[in-house]
Amino acid sequence: MNVATTPPCPSCAGAAQHVAALPRAAILESMAKLMPYAGAETCTFGDYALWRCTACGLVFADPMAEPGRDYYAWLTRSERYYPQARWEWTACADELRGLGASDRERRVLDVGCGSGRFLKALRGVPGWRAIGLDINQSSVDACLAQGFEATQGDLASARTKLDGGVEVVTLWHVVEHVADPVGLLLEARALLAPGGMIMFSVPLSPPSYEAVWRDPLNLPPHHLTRWNVPALERLAARVGLRSRLVIPDADSLLTRTVHALLVQAISPFAPVTRVEKLRRLLAHALAHPALVWRTLRCQLAWPRRAGRVLPDVVLACFHLDDPAARH
Repeated sequence: MNVATTPPCPSCAGAAQHVAALPRAAILESMAKLMPYAGAETCTFGDYALWRCTACGLVFADPMAEPGRDYYAWLTRSERYYPQARWEWTACADELRGLGASDRERRVLDVGCGSGRFLKALRGVPGWRAIGLDINQSSVDACLAQGFEATQGDLASARTKLDGGVEVVTLWHVVEHVADPVGLLLEARALLAPGGMIMFSVPLSPPSYEAVWRDPLNLPPHHLTRWNVPALERLAARVGLRSRLVIPDADSLLTRTVHALLVQAISPFAPVTRVEKLRRLLAHALAHPALVWRTLRCQLAWPRRAGRVLPDVVLACFHLDDPAARH
């Protein structure tokens, strides 16, 4: 990787500093330790480097190149890849309830809806019509089979199907995967009705489980960007939206420490029982007592914002102001 040419920050377009090289061979080695099955060596991706923006602190990949579809076909062989629920789904539903009643139906477009788990989370929210959007017809069919409304396509094609725009566009753990986060959010912005908003979640980096271990799934080619609060605020300004971040309470010190040790002891994708996880955790801790204390010290010194320990995820709400509301 040529570090002589400095790539611009994909969030704020600021200057950046080189952080580390990530050659393909090193990526494959780290993935082999994480995933319980082989095949990564056949996936389409190359060498990367990591850069940090000097203005907003975003860490990002160079090149900003997404892996081939074969990479995700390989990765999603594990049933543990997709979570059954997310904190931000409940937070989003609460946000929608808090907007109050309306004299007309309002629409939520869930981009990358998958099998419809978030659509299901919105079933109890009155006054909102939830619509799924996915590029995979199999995902759309899965939603339709459950009685959800869903359509096949991307954001550009959705504009032709949704006259008048939508009040909310949701993107759950999508922004960190894409090569052009600004372009993605501009496409989502074009779908918004006046006064609408984009709601999306990303990991806050570094997450607490990376205290003394760097997660290969929070690095290229899987995650091309590693977000923090200033970078998200700069991103909102870049796409002409007003930012509001919903930041949950972090897990307890004990939970964060145990989780950070657990991912060192055993892959989260390993198909083992809870008893076996506990056994391996204890064996790892007893074999590496210095690592236990190092992990604990890292958690005690974890980054804070307004006195609160930062959690591992954030819900970003990017608002499009309604000019009519000013009069």
